[in-house]
Amino acid sequence: MDVYVKAKLDHSQLNAKESIGCDGIELQLLGELAKVSYSKYSDTTELINLQDFSQYKVKVVHAPLYRGGGSLDCELEMLTENNASALKHCFQVANYFGEIQDTDVTLVVHSMEHFKYLKDTCRWGRVVQAVNECLQEFSRVTLAIENASPIRSIENGVPIFSNNVYSSSIEMAKELRCILKTDRVGTVLDVCHALLTDKYVTAIHNAMADLEYSQPDTSLARYYEMSKETLKLVHLARYTGSGYGKGRHGIAFTDDSYAMLRRILATHLHYAPECPITIEVEENNYLKCDGYRNTKKLLEEALDELGHSTI
Repeated sequence: MDVYVKAKLDHSQLNAKESIGCDGIELQLLGELAKVSYSKYSDTTELINLQDFSQYKVKVVHAPLYRGGGSLDCELEMLTENNASALKHCFQVANYFGEIQDTDVTLVVHSMEHFKYLKDTCRWGRVVQAVNECLQEFSRVTLAIENASPIRSIENGVPIFSNNVYSSSIEMAKELRCILKTDRVGTVLDVCHALLTDKYVTAIHNAMADLEYSQPDTSLARYYEMSKETLKLVHLARYTGSGYGKGRHGIAFTDDSYAMLRRILATHLHYAPECPITIEVEENNYLKCDGYRNTKKLLEEALDELGHSTI
C-alpha cells in the first residue's frame, strides 16, 4: 500500500514533503490554471512550466480549489462549463506527469450536486460528454470523484450544506463507468468527509426521531463497502468540533487520536488493502510539515501493529 502526501505546486513545499519520505505526491492545484480565460482551451504550458516540476513523483493531481476571486472550482459540474476547457486543463496537467513517468495518474474532482437531481438536468449530458472527450484525449489519466463534506460554507452565520453526500459520488462514478464502458472513472474516499457525514446525519436523525424512519448506515465501513468497485484513492485526516474551517477540518493525527487512526486503518486493510492513501492534513507551517510527519509516523506504527507494511 502506497502512502502519498499532498502539496501545492511549489518547489519548497514539494522538497520539504519529499525529504520526510513518501511514495508519491498528490499535487494540489490552486490558481495556476486561472491566469487565462477558461472560455478558450489552450495548452497548459501557457499557464505552468510543468517541466520545472518533472522530477517529482506526482501520482495524483487534485483539481483547483479556487478560481479568480475565490469561488470553488474543483466541482465537476463547474469544470465542464465553457466547452470543458477547465477540465481539459486539469487532465492535461495529470497526463503530463503520467506520460513522463509511464504510469496512470489520478485526477481528483469534487461534485456538490446530488446525482439523482443532476441526472434530471441538461448538465449531466454535458458532464458525460466532457469526461468522455477528456478520457479519449488524455490516455494516462483516471478520473476520481471525491465524497463531499456535508457543510459547504457558512454565510451570515447560516450553514450551507452540500447536496452531494453519502453515496452520490459513488453512484455518479458507477453511471459514468457504465455509459462510457471504462474503469478509468472511480471515487476518492475522504475519511474526514465521511466521518463528518456520519456525525451530521446522526444528529439530523436524532432531531427527527418523531418521524420514526430508519437511520441509514453512514459508518466508514459502509463507505468502503459501497466503494469496493470504484475506489481509487483514500484521503486521510480527521476533524475536531464542528469539522468546519481552519483548525477543525483536515486535522493531523496525534498520540491522543492514535486509537482512531488504528481503527480507520484496520477498516482500510479489511476492504481495500492495496488502495493508496494520501495524508491530507492542515499544517501550521507547510515547510516544516509537522502534521504530515507525525501522522506518517503514527500510520507506520499502526500498520506495523496490524501486520501490514507500507514497504
